[in-house]
Amino acid sequence: THSVDDHAPGSKTSSESKRQVYGWDGFMNHSCDANTYFPLLYRTPAEMCYQAIALRDIDVGDEITCDYALFDYDCSGHQIEACACGSTKCRGKMTGFQGLPLQAKVELLDMVEEEIKDKFFQEENVVVHQSYLPQGIGLVTSNKDGSHHLVATRRFEIGQPLFINSATLISMDDLTYKQFVVDVD
Repeated sequence: THSVDDHAPGSKTSSESKRQVYGWDGFMNHSCDANTYFPLLYRTPAEMCYQAIALRDIDVGDEITCDYALFDYDCSGHQIEACACGSTKCRGKMTGFQGLPLQAKVELLDMVEEEIKDKFFQEENVVVHQSYLPQGIGLVTSNKDGSHHLVATRRFEIGQPLFINSATLISMDDLTYKQFVVDVD
């Protein structure tokens, strides 16, 4: 039987500890550059239902893989100390979401289970500000010094609005003890 700790609220009480027990999909191997992810469709106290979504084309005969870090926060008792996924993006080991570098965590936030996302924000003292580039605006990184600047990716006429944007207001107290990450897409 393949199982992992369940991190949902209420699953780790003093009277009951739950695990997620999987069937045939428990034989899916880990890859640091997986070709699937598993958004949760619904959850009850006794069951969770999820679907597998292809992250890229998967051809006949290709191994179907998942990134264990997307659904296991700390891999308690079943870490992979020497990852053998063979990906050019291999991280070398798999110790769960908590073991990833901060930038990798931010890049994967949209695909992790809510419980992992909640635990990340509770334990890591991080504020992530997601910012989406509007149509017609691009972000370019200089090869010379790594600096960034905005460029037009289409023509704008005089007086035409380029974009509407907002800024997140952060308390001065948060500035002293939290890490801030801006995730631009």
